[in-house]
Amino acid sequence: MARGETPFLNAALTDTPVLVKTGKVSLSSYFIYNGSNAAVFIRCFDAAAAADVTLGTTTPDYVLGAKTVEFVQGEFGKPLQFTKGLVIGAVTTAADSGHVAPNVAAVVNFGLTE
Repeated sequence: MARGETPFLNAALTDTPVLVKTGKVSLSSYFIYNGSNAAVFIRCFDAAAAADVTLGTTTPDYVLGAKTVEFVQGEFGKPLQFTKGLVIGAVTTAADSGHVAPNVAAVVNFGLTE
């Protein structure tokens, strides 16, 4: 986590959409732990509320992935901008109509800026 970032932690992300923050927000960095026996994909949506997202139907604006039993982390040189807000959900497919929850919840830590 870089200086000036506001942390967001969800230690048990599954296939239920979660509101990270409403309103304009930028995703600057991420850390994901996938303890599952299958790849996990964190779908990111530009949405004002979790109710605005239906996993498997709503098209994600960005997707982060982690292989089986793996830590993955990174930061964006130019943060990803979300204007309505940021909603996330964890599934086992990147962007198709699939809506399968990982068998172990993902641990997601984001660094946010405005």
